[in-house]
Amino acid sequence: MQEAAKNLLLVLVALFPIVDPLGGSPFFLALTREYSPEARKALSWRIAMNSFFLLIGSYFVGTYIHQARLVRTPHQHPLRHLA
Repeated sequence: MQEAAKNLLLVLVALFPIVDPLGGSPFFLALTREYSPEARKALSWRIAMNSFFLLIGSYFVGTYIHQARLVRTPHQHPLRHLA
């Protein structure tokens, strides 16, 4: 259980800069300037939920890819002895 929490935190920290909610907020405010406060709130909630599901989905897909060895880590590379 502790390992799963550690991995989840690692994924969140790694993907947070990619999703970049703080950097995207000025764009959201500019693009929804004419929306009512209720519409902005509903839209921001949908965006937050989509971002959350993207992070969780990336966690599970990434875990599957890593366990299936579809992505090699540097110490598993076939030409590692040449480096």
